[in-house]
Amino acid sequence: MVRNVFDFWDELSEKLKDEYREAKAKYGNNHWWKSDEAIIVIKHQIDEPYQFVYLPDYLAMLGEFLERPVCHADYSFNQATLKEEVKLAIKRSEEGIGQSEEQREELHRDYVRRIEDIVATKLSKGRARIVNLSESSSRNN
Repeated sequence: MVRNVFDFWDELSEKLKDEYREAKAKYGNNHWWKSDEAIIVIKHQIDEPYQFVYLPDYLAMLGEFLERPVCHADYSFNQATLKEEVKLAIKRSEEGIGQSEEQREELHRDYVRRIEDIVATKLSKGRARIVNLSESSSRNN
């Protein structure tokens, strides 16, 4: 089951609760954030400024739907590109048009290039560093 903001309700400030109540009101009885159907959740969350679906669950759902990994950096720094990709995937899904292996591979290559660009930008601004996890774990043993 997908977790949503209401699972963490008690942890929110009163101001944030008010904002979510207002955002929720526009959906009436449509509680899409409770759905286990990826396309329903994604169709709504992709255009919703408030994060109704718990982000790790939403990223996993996006990855499964797009048939490629979607990480936090991809979601945070490539919103417009990701949104465009998701809307195209929704349209293809609704029209019953699948993706070829070649299309999936190209999307994966694009994904890797975007993440590399993000990392390069962060490194050039001194806001990220590369950590070799295998070296750090061997030092701790």
